[in-house]
Amino acid sequence: VYVHLFWSGNCPHCPKALAFADDLERRHPWLAVKRYEVTDPAHRDLYRRMAAAVKANGGMTPAFVYCKTAAVGFDGPDRTGTRIEKDLLRWYEALKKHFKEQSSADPAARLAALLAVM
Repeated sequence: VYVHLFWSGNCPHCPKALAFADDLERRHPWLAVKRYEVTDPAHRDLYRRMAAAVKANGGMTPAFVYCKTAAVGFDGPDRTGTRIEKDLLRWYEALKKHFKEQSSADPAARLAALLAVM
């Protein structure tokens, strides 16, 4: 499962979000966090496009974008972090179940089913 973390060096909450992302990756080997600093114009454009795709505000940091959703802002690992982690665990379990059910399907059907879930 991929998480896209958009952050800024000027953001007072971003260091906590980055540390949380590091911890999340350490505890969940199935998770990959891609980090994007938004002062880079390409990263800022990617953030706006990804946020628009999930109907989120693409102007605030930090922002975690994953599995058709976004969590914008971060008030700490015990609040926002817990909500994000629970959500990711639900997605992970749903994907495991989906792949188990699709294991007998032909490869084209599996790919189509995966794209429908993501």
